Amino acid sequence: MSRTKIKLPQDKLLALHGAGCTLQEMALVFKVSYQIVRARLVEMGLSTRTSIDPLALKQGIEEGLNYTQLGDRLGVCYLTLKRHLKKHGLELPPSPRGRKKHISDRDINIKKMRGEGLTLQAIGDIVGMTREGVRLSLLKHNTEPPK
Repeated sequence: MSRTKIKLPQDKLLALHGAGCTLQEMALVFKVSYQIVRARLVEMGLSTRTSIDPLALKQGIEEGLNYTQLGDRLGVCYLTLKRHLKKHGLELPPSPRGRKKHISDRDINIKKMRGEGLTLQAIGDIVGMTREGVRLSLLKHNTEPPK
């Protein structure tokens, strides 16, 4: 199975490239993926490097945008965005890691009952679980392992 080559009008492509449009913007004009636009530009011997306004980067950082949001706004991929941030001596604040996991009401009750001294079997009978299920629930939420 061979692929058909998608043709793009060179004059329009040159005009958009000369105007400083991003690959994503050109892709929207031609209704194709940006990879196709990039391939055609490379075939024509044109640079596919993107130039990004440092003020736009700073504004995005001040607004608290993450890599995905800022890349979408500027029409560049993650790696291009990262390269330009480094080039201009900027960096995004680190994303929050280690978010707290949601603890269900059942798990809260299990933890509370264990703190009151009930056995795993007694807790399991009350909440409709096996004692092994209760033990795993306690371990999942970093509760002291049962003795």
